[in-house]
Amino acid sequence: MKRGIVLGTLIGVATLSLVVSGQGQGPSAAAIKATQIEKVKDNLYVITGSGAADQAAFSGGNVAVFITDAGVTLVDTKLPGFGPTILDRIKTVTNKPITRIINTHTHGDHTGGNGSFGASVESIVHENTKANMVKMKEFAGANAQFLPKRTYKDN
Repeated sequence: MKRGIVLGTLIGVATLSLVVSGQGQGPSAAAIKATQIEKVKDNLYVITGSGAADQAAFSGGNVAVFITDAGVTLVDTKLPGFGPTILDRIKTVTNKPITRIINTHTHGDHTGGNGSFGASVESIVHENTKANMVKMKEFAGANAQFLPKRTYKDN
């Protein structure tokens, strides 16, 4: 019984991911409004959003914002089209530039905004994540410039 529930949940999440990644237009007004920045500690913030239950306000995964002397490191970048919203939220807490993106995995709600920050931003992922990103249509052609140039194997 538990396996059936887990399998059903996984299929549902996979289907939702496919639907979300297929959305060609930019974020909805509800999704932008739901995307807020919250302070965790002095130099660490999280940009949140609505969960997947409210599709009109869905913005993808959370974004960690780590502010250093050298600039801002982001962990994940939400869905495609959220780059400007992420930048707007960051500008409310610092004027430092985005210098690094770390993607936790390949799902579009975690890598979709990468291209909004330019090819000069250092991008870091696990080597398996890069191998999967290379296969994604979102990183094909001209968008290949947004593929990570730095990987790690262990930690």
